[in-house]
Amino acid sequence: MNAAKPYVIIVAGIPASGKTTYARHIAEKLQVPFIGKDAIKEKIYDVIRYDTLQRENSQLYGAASYSVFFHIAECLMKAGVSFVLESNFTPASADVLLPLVKKYEYSPLTVMFDADMRTLHRRFCERDTTDGRHPGLVVKSNVFNDFDFFSNATSPLRNFCIGDKIVVDTTDFSAVDYGEVDSLIINFIKQE
Repeated sequence: MNAAKPYVIIVAGIPASGKTTYARHIAEKLQVPFIGKDAIKEKIYDVIRYDTLQRENSQLYGAASYSVFFHIAECLMKAGVSFVLESNFTPASADVLLPLVKKYEYSPLTVMFDADMRTLHRRFCERDTTDGRHPGLVVKSNVFNDFDFFSNATSPLRNFCIGDKIVVDTTDFSAVDYGEVDSLIINFIKQE
């Protein structure tokens, strides 16, 4: 799909809301690059093998991942390539992305994945015990086991937005009409 103006589909939201799976899907459907912050953090972990028991390490390498992540986004924008960008964006992330969107004249669309906070917390705690979870992403700190800590730490992620916004409630994955979300994104691209 080609648009006259390049676009960036920003898939955002709280951890365990289904962002990454959907972001990969829509990037493939649109035939554009997918850039995910966690994929970068996994590569850093594979080289460095930092101790994930130390929350400071996770924060340090998470910050390094974001630095590389935003650098790749800017490289794609310099080349005028449309793409999908996925992460747990904080409102402060807009301070980095918005100037890039304006500078390179991109059409941004935020797709916010959200759900009932207790459901998200349960999923978040359960996913670290699955065999498929990359070891560099496993949160071994018990602080996130506390619901109030998790809720306070992640609720601000709901406030991120650049451009138009679509909100996808994934409290019940089986109730989500992903085809409708695809259609909304495609209609956004066609209008740009």
